[in-house]
Amino acid sequence: MIEVSFRESDLSYANFSDADLRNAQLDPVNLSEAQLNRTNLEFAYVIGNLEQASFEYAKMKRALICGNARGANFRHADLSDASFTSANLQDVDFSDAILVNTEFTNCTFNSHTRLPDKTYLEGPNQLKQFGAQFGLAGSPNFFSKD
Repeated sequence: MIEVSFRESDLSYANFSDADLRNAQLDPVNLSEAQLNRTNLEFAYVIGNLEQASFEYAKMKRALICGNARGANFRHADLSDASFTSANLQDVDFSDAILVNTEFTNCTFNSHTRLPDKTYLEGPNQLKQFGAQFGLAGSPNFFSKD
């Protein structure tokens, strides 16, 4: 399934666990409550409704993620060099995710967004975790570097 395109598809409740979707074009798609656990989504475009989708242990290096991801599960996912742009990340679980050089631009978070341990406030609305940068205000899941 490498370089597959699911443009304008309703994939809600689909199970893509353990699939190889490198370079996939999921734009725009409905992945609400879909299972993508351990899926390889490196270099993929994942754009659309990702509400309550599970990406646990997914490989998402250099992926582009946009849209409504409210309540999604990214626990243990490798999001190195990935880019979240204009994404709703309220109630999202990033526990134990790898966020090295991950970018979060114009994203919405809330106090229920769970971040990896050792995430700290770098400046006004800037969090860092081993090279990751993103804006966030009011989350109880970070500690100050000071």
